[in-house]
Amino acid sequence: MAHEHFWFGGMWFFPFFCLLLFVGVAYLVISHLGRNRSGGTAPDSAVAQSALDILKVRYAKGELTLDEFEQMKRDIQR
Repeated sequence: MAHEHFWFGGMWFFPFFCLLLFVGVAYLVISHLGRNRSGGTAPDSAVAQSALDILKVRYAKGELTLDEFEQMKRDIQR
């Protein structure tokens, strides 16, 4: 008789708990894989373009001479 009240009157809770656990783990795995695929590192062309934009801004501000700008631009585009 004492076992009738185990986990609120039956073992229905355990399969429900396992299902929730499985869904939670699956969600974490899928979200982690999706994040690595889309949000990892940017392609090389995007990084080079961003670096070139930064270089142009620095040249426009007068932080670089024309020779420094052209040398750094060649280095970035390699």
